[in-house]
Amino acid sequence: MVAPSTLLMVLGAAAAAAVAATVDGVLVLGRDGRWSTDEPVSVGKKTSLLLLGSGLAREPVSFTSRDAERGSTCKQEGAMPRSSMDGNGSTTVVLPWQGRWFFCLRNGNNWVHQGRAVSLTAAGDPNVAVVSGVRGGGEMVSTSKGGYAVLPVDEEVLLLLLGTHFSELTRITLTTERSIRGVLCREQVLIETRGLQPLHGGLGARVTVRLPHAGLYYVCVSLAGRWVHQGADPLVTLEGESTIVPFWFNLLLVGTLLVWSGLFSGLTLGLMALDKTELKVIESCGTPEERDYARKILPLRRRGNYLLCSLVLGNVCVNSSFTILLDEMLSSGPVAVLLSTLGIVMLGEIIPQAICSRYGLAIGARTILITKLFMIITFPLSWPISKLLDSVLGEEIGNVFDREKLTEYLRITKDYAQLENEELNIIFGALELTKKTAADIMTRIEDVYMLPYDAVLDFETMSEIVKRGYTRIPVYDGSKQNIVSLLNTKDLTFVDPDDAIPLATVCTFYKHPLSFVFEDETLDSLLREFKKGHSHMAFVRQVVQAEDRDPAYHVTGLVTLEDVIEEIIQSEIIDETDVLMDNRRKQRRKDAQLLQDFSDFLKIGSGQQGKNVVSAQLAFATYQFLSTGVRAFTSEFVTPAVLRRLMAQNIFFSLKPSTGKNIFDAGKPCDFFTVILEGRVRVTVGKESLVFEAGPFSYFGLPALERGSFVPDYTVTPLSCVVFMKIGHSVYMAALRASRLGRPEEPPAEVAVQETAVLSNGAKQTPVTSTELKTAGWSGPAKA
Repeated sequence: MVAPSTLLMVLGAAAAAAVAATVDGVLVLGRDGRWSTDEPVSVGKKTSLLLLGSGLAREPVSFTSRDAERGSTCKQEGAMPRSSMDGNGSTTVVLPWQGRWFFCLRNGNNWVHQGRAVSLTAAGDPNVAVVSGVRGGGEMVSTSKGGYAVLPVDEEVLLLLLGTHFSELTRITLTTERSIRGVLCREQVLIETRGLQPLHGGLGARVTVRLPHAGLYYVCVSLAGRWVHQGADPLVTLEGESTIVPFWFNLLLVGTLLVWSGLFSGLTLGLMALDKTELKVIESCGTPEERDYARKILPLRRRGNYLLCSLVLGNVCVNSSFTILLDEMLSSGPVAVLLSTLGIVMLGEIIPQAICSRYGLAIGARTILITKLFMIITFPLSWPISKLLDSVLGEEIGNVFDREKLTEYLRITKDYAQLENEELNIIFGALELTKKTAADIMTRIEDVYMLPYDAVLDFETMSEIVKRGYTRIPVYDGSKQNIVSLLNTKDLTFVDPDDAIPLATVCTFYKHPLSFVFEDETLDSLLREFKKGHSHMAFVRQVVQAEDRDPAYHVTGLVTLEDVIEEIIQSEIIDETDVLMDNRRKQRRKDAQLLQDFSDFLKIGSGQQGKNVVSAQLAFATYQFLSTGVRAFTSEFVTPAVLRRLMAQNIFFSLKPSTGKNIFDAGKPCDFFTVILEGRVRVTVGKESLVFEAGPFSYFGLPALERGSFVPDYTVTPLSCVVFMKIGHSVYMAALRASRLGRPEEPPAEVAVQETAVLSNGAKQTPVTSTELKTAGWSGPAKA
């Protein structure tokens, strides 16, 4: 061991010398952390060195295993270990194999040997494998004249390695670079092997290798993370030899056969699954692209057995060729069987059939030329077999659906078909027309609205007809079983309720035909009858058998064209006047439109003499005018029900000119509102006495409803017998209060403000008591 003081003296002397760089000695950093001159270096491990000599500042240093005199040139031995020094001569090195190593320093472009006096001893691992011979196994391996083991290119070959110290951790690679034993192999050109198995206690090993191309290959063994060349001796050298047919060509041919196999298998399923009926349907009503596909496929599909035999023969031929070729490419028979089975099952059967089962129409049309070509090639075998099948099996008809199957087919596929639910319901309804009868859809006779033959078409009867909302109304004589005529509401266009024309007169004039059907009449027959245009309504009757008399007809119900259409569309047709959703189940309609009840106006018109001074028609016209033309009487302030009750009060009057009385006098306070209903009046306005005439539905005194007291600046004088309506302030205020009480909810704040502004004079409104209502002549509000 060297003392630290001696080490410092040597370093000082080396730094002071100004001569050419030389290595005179070397210190090795031992495992105990001390510098030593006789410490061995471990192979494959990084070791710290301290070089002693002159001119060693940051000089590169290399190592060689060849012994030579100082000053001679170092010869390259592949990739020699190299390193660089710092300013004090310190460096690190990794030696690839065991033995004695010498130093080389760079002098210009050359490396100068430092002599055998300065060297390192590399102690190798006794367990590192050494390859001394290589031989191949199998029929594909041979030996060349030069003694090399010859292996086929692009084939997996089993190699037998001979040597020492083989273990499970040993790794073997091949390189194309020729070198001497012990030189490092470049990792960029290494060829991996796999599956190393030690034999005979480490004296041999078995490994699998695939050579990528022709040429010579050499063995490299892994050592401490690096690859060490095993030399260029023929015993450890391999030669790759290319075959007559390149591997890539065989691989391409195998892939092509596999594609053909998949094509034949897919077309067999895809084309044969398209029956002739389906193709005809697609050709007629498919998309333009689908129609073109169907036109191409249909001629071949008509020869179904011939097409089937051609596709199956082609598939079998391709699969057999694929299996034989794969067996020739692989050295192992079981492996070839396994790969061919997997390839044919997955790529030749399952995947193509899965695709063609969904897109058989498009794929079959686009490969139609290939199919025709193989039908021609296989004609000598496929055509005789197909004719035999035709004679044995008979003609192929295709899929045919009856009514029940078609209905179920549509019901099952409704989630995938591009059909709306309404469209499906219409189809289902149309398919069931022949199964349903008139008795299934008729309205029972006791639920039918009918008019007696002796009825009179007065205001009350016509109001009831309008209220019911029916277009056609049966007319019976005596009993509802005796239906004698049919009334159409269009017949009442020119009928005046004041004339009270008998219903029999109208029925006799128009003579609408009656149609009768039996209960077992099917809906398709009913539809044909309605389409003839005789009538859109038919009476359903049944034959009643009796022991003591002849069979009789009994009317049980009514059926219309609308009922038949409802069964077709599978939905109820509800117009704006319908109150019931279904006549048979009596299901009421929640959002039914309320029709005007004109019967209320029959009681309107009582005047001061206790008799009606206005007709029901005029009362209804007055009601319409007030509720729409005078804002104070609109539903915003007075509900329709309260307004009707208001008009039922004693508010209608008549006045003749001979009485000498005026309706309004200028300058005379009044508290009532007036509407002229019949006759004409003269209105004299202002100090200038401007005069004009007014007729029906002119109104005066509107401010009296707002303020309670009103002084007009005009005079209203009757020119003829005048009928007018007169509403006092107290009566109107009672109607206003009753409307507020009758509303289901409180009116909005803005409505209340408007009522206050329009109907008061700024004073706070107080609720009307029962005494005030009686004083005003109010008999009570009606609920809205």
